[in-house]
Amino acid sequence: NNFMTMFSNGFIVNNRKQKNNPAANREAEISNMLVRTLTELCVNRFEWKGLPDTVNARYLELALFKSGTVVFYDDPDYGFLTLEAGGYGQMNMYGDPTTYRTLPNNNSPRRLLTTKECVPIWSNYLRRPDWDIVSIYASRIAALDRTIEINATNARRSRVIAVSENMLLSGANINKQIDDGSPSITVKDTLDMGSILTTLDLGVNPDHIEKLHILRTRQYNEAIGLLGINNAKKKKKERLVEAEVGANDEQVLTVQRVNLNARQQAAESINRMFGTNVTVDY
Repeated sequence: NNFMTMFSNGFIVNNRKQKNNPAANREAEISNMLVRTLTELCVNRFEWKGLPDTVNARYLELALFKSGTVVFYDDPDYGFLTLEAGGYGQMNMYGDPTTYRTLPNNNSPRRLLTTKECVPIWSNYLRRPDWDIVSIYASRIAALDRTIEINATNARRSRVIAVSENMLLSGANINKQIDDGSPSITVKDTLDMGSILTTLDLGVNPDHIEKLHILRTRQYNEAIGLLGINNAKKKKKERLVEAEVGANDEQVLTVQRVNLNARQQAAESINRMFGTNVTVDY
């Protein structure tokens, strides 16, 4: 796996293996940008209301995105908290942990809590975070973005000029003038054009760039669709028949419920155990 997740000070970072290669580093930069963008969408999907002042909703969603498990409990030193936690000890007959150990980011004491002292909040029924969706699609879309960048650059210079070692500087100057968009190319009078104008056709077709962008857009829409975000633009909806619009909206609502149901059940359990009035909605 080329991805390594780091959770530092509440931030998700996507680190791809870096090499001393500008092209590979450029793709890694694009992947990191996509991870940041998709992560922001993930952690802003749900609105929590009625949480105590000591509970940080931002951290709550980031922790669910990272690990998939958070516990709500009344800490003797800090009051109500929601902290990342892991199941500990024996499972009950339903396969649920009977004890949880909190995992604070700092040197605060780790609490060992029973189900009578805390309420677990799960990211979904499978209790798996959405990080895999973000990482896979970030990698896939970054590869397409990098391909589009390369093809767009090559569209300006669809042939490579082949030169001898004595003509390297002249060839580099010609390429620079092309990249700078010069209307004409200046060469020395003594330049033997026959020795430099040997070219290799790269076979770049501008139409392929548009097709790649369409594929890239589909991949991005798939990603946010799997996160429960409606990816059908208004103009596109107007061109679709009613059945297609309904099918898309129904699919989005179904995905939304996947993550929302677990949170709403946790909110109900929190209210019963602690007498609060916590609600959550998409």
